Amino acid sequence: MDNWKDGLVGSIKLASPTEFEEIKKNELKKPFSSPDSICRCVCTKCQDIFEANEELVLGLYRTMDLLGNLPEISVQNLKGSHDFYFELNYCHLEEKEEEVIIQLKKI
Repeated sequence: MDNWKDGLVGSIKLASPTEFEEIKKNELKKPFSSPDSICRCVCTKCQDIFEANEELVLGLYRTMDLLGNLPEISVQNLKGSHDFYFELNYCHLEEKEEEVIIQLKKI
């Protein structure tokens, strides 16, 4: 399928901003489901919260560097900490916006 939405039955209702903040707070506290995960990502567009492995995180760091927004914390320090997450305006379910926004935030 070229478009992941082709053949989709049903719909998803997005949470209100207040509801989503509560969901996000609870989800970010949970242990990782995969031993390869080093942090989580939150898509502000579709509200997906997903785990990121080192390869994905390195890609996000490269993109942030190109955007002139490289975080002060290194990937190595990020691996040992569950205190940070990436907030993005796109994800694997969404097409990239014309303006890409990636932020590393403290939980």
